[in-house]
Amino acid sequence: MWQNKSNTFVISFFLLLLIDVVSVAGGFQHIHFWTKPLLMPVLAIFLATRLKGNNSSVWYFTLAGILFAWAGDIFLLFEYKNPSFFLFGLGSFLATHICYILLFKKLLKTYPGWWVKKGWLWMAVVGYAVILMVILWHSLGGMKIPVTVYALCISVMVILSLRLQPGMENMTWIYFSLGAFLFFISDSILALNKFLQPVELAGPAIMLTYGLAQYLITAGTVKYFGSATRRVVGVPGE
Repeated sequence: MWQNKSNTFVISFFLLLLIDVVSVAGGFQHIHFWTKPLLMPVLAIFLATRLKGNNSSVWYFTLAGILFAWAGDIFLLFEYKNPSFFLFGLGSFLATHICYILLFKKLLKTYPGWWVKKGWLWMAVVGYAVILMVILWHSLGGMKIPVTVYALCISVMVILSLRLQPGMENMTWIYFSLGAFLFFISDSILALNKFLQPVELAGPAIMLTYGLAQYLITAGTVKYFGSATRRVVGVPGE
């Protein structure tokens, strides 16, 4: 029965995401103001429903990340009233990435040679972040330090998601790493659109990649912690 309820939350989440993306694309901001704040609570309820009673507390990092993202969503909705709300939103999403960093760090398994054997992976992430910052640098003005810290944090989050692969079930790793990657893409579009120049269809693209990213990280958490083994013994490093 609990599985049927959680499936209802997944369907509700994607229906809300579809309505939100279409409303942003069509310029129906009054709908966007209702649908966007509902996305993260639905995802949080899905996570809590599926992992209720799980003996591990590590999945709380995912829950905290979702809730911080919810705060960020609300702050950004009211940016038009006060530019300071963008900074509050940035801080909220920074907290989200820190939560996911802590989650991924807890799930890491020992694999000393990964940083050399898979160096091209993490170097590609670093290279992408550096190129993005170079493109944005002269347009950032007084936001140089906050955006640099944010870019560093999300880069670490993406790299750690890639580092999860050794010892993790492949589909779970794909959920985590693809979710982290889409989050970076979403934030990249937002940054380019805000600080450099308008990006065509930026609004719907940001919401689609952001929504999918959050769902994938949440679903990866459910998939990892939902097994009977994790319920009994916890996770590495706990």
